[in-house]
Amino acid sequence: MPVEEGDDERWAELPGGGSSDGGGNSSSDDPEEGEDVGIVDHISSLSADDGAAGTLFYPLPAALSSSSSSSSSPDERRRRTLSISHDSTQGLAARVWPSAAMLVEFIAAEVEREKERKDKKNSGSSCGAAPPFSWRAASVLELGSGPGLAGIAVAALAGSRVLLTDLEGPALTLARRNVEENAAEIERGGGSVAVAALPWGQQGGAQRAAEAVSDTRHFASPTAVIAADVIYDGALFSPLLETLEELAFGTRGSAPSPPPPPPPPPPPLSFRPSPRILIAHVRRWKRDSRFWAAARKRFEVIDVTPGRSEKAGGGAGRGGGEGASGIEGGSKRYSSHEKGALRVFELVPKIHKSRQ
Repeated sequence: MPVEEGDDERWAELPGGGSSDGGGNSSSDDPEEGEDVGIVDHISSLSADDGAAGTLFYPLPAALSSSSSSSSSPDERRRRTLSISHDSTQGLAARVWPSAAMLVEFIAAEVEREKERKDKKNSGSSCGAAPPFSWRAASVLELGSGPGLAGIAVAALAGSRVLLTDLEGPALTLARRNVEENAAEIERGGGSVAVAALPWGQQGGAQRAAEAVSDTRHFASPTAVIAADVIYDGALFSPLLETLEELAFGTRGSAPSPPPPPPPPPPPLSFRPSPRILIAHVRRWKRDSRFWAAARKRFEVIDVTPGRSEKAGGGAGRGGGEGASGIEGGSKRYSSHEKGALRVFELVPKIHKSRQ
């Protein structure tokens, strides 16, 4: 990872960071040289410094790991485990990072709440509120998927149709292998996973990635876009935002012009529906704030980490407990998103938000 001149922040010490021995990754009795075989049962068991090649065994979150069967025993649920090959020697993109597990647990909790709402509805209860986003059978495009933990887990948990994307190379080679290795769990969950190259910042790149797989019609206009630990290199901030704009607005470029005088109400589906965008992130560098500042020109950036409801930059920052606004002088402060904290942010396109 390149370090910009004048940026003296080191990698943040993450939960469970350090060597594989101290980070919760237990080695097998007789691993091959340079190979790390670990069992990951929580986010804190992942370390950004586990510089090895091998396999991570990631048990799917317990509440959902029995798929739709409520009669499965705890032992049966624990057997729903993903096998994720990784190879840190091949570069940053070939690692499994903590934010990927954070994103899986966040989505798993939403899927569980969706299941509970469905059960209440079937029992005759109704809250009367508009239905929230549904992951069940959603079309999900993952940006910068690396070995593919997050996307594969979503397919296995929620039955989603997932397209893993990254640069062609070691990351996608690992992703394809992991899709094959976890085919049974993906099928058991009712989902599907495809893999395609998607370089950020290329006009029409998302469309070409969708056209490269058999499920083109699902991914040409995905219902969700997810990403984990993709904000680290300043040179990639603009290309990433351009790709997010293309996915959200159908185009990329400058901020939208002021809206014209109110016209008659448009008919349903008169404009391109925007996917739900979730980015899991841990702040490591001072420069990270530049990405969020640029993103806020086109998106409302909301911290949706469990237990937090503030805009990006709010919450338990320096001197503030949970629920603190994180607002200074009327502007959102990303700086209070403390270094090393795992977060999930939702990006809501402003032009679509204004028309709801």
